[in-house]
Amino acid sequence: EDMEKLDQNHPSRKDLEEALKTKGAANTDTIDDTKANICNYVKALMKHDVKATGLKALQGKIWKNGYASGQLKGHIYQDFQPMLEWCKSQEVSVNIYSSGSIGAQKLLFAHSSNGDLCHYFNSHFDTTSGGKKEAGS
Repeated sequence: EDMEKLDQNHPSRKDLEEALKTKGAANTDTIDDTKANICNYVKALMKHDVKATGLKALQGKIWKNGYASGQLKGHIYQDFQPMLEWCKSQEVSVNIYSSGSIGAQKLLFAHSSNGDLCHYFNSHFDTTSGGKKEAGS
């Protein structure tokens, strides 16, 4: 669905078409062929940083496993937590809008290098709320 929304000349479409030509269009009769097609599709979207809701949801699920295992930690700049503390003390509402899924946002801040920072945030928004250039979002 996300790929269908892209312009016919979008680089991700061209990359996917090229990957399928190079590797031979996989027949989807087997699980391995289906996995190969899915990998080609995801790689084509990621290569061009496509802000596709489905892709971001998939990335969130992958990151969930990495954070749960401790293999991933959310990088936080040194001045970020003091800023959050100041906002809380001044009753400033802190909200996040990101092309990353809400789940991925919460994972990053729950498993940051500074510990769980989720209690500082009032709301999270992602592409399900609309595009960042759309006034309604």
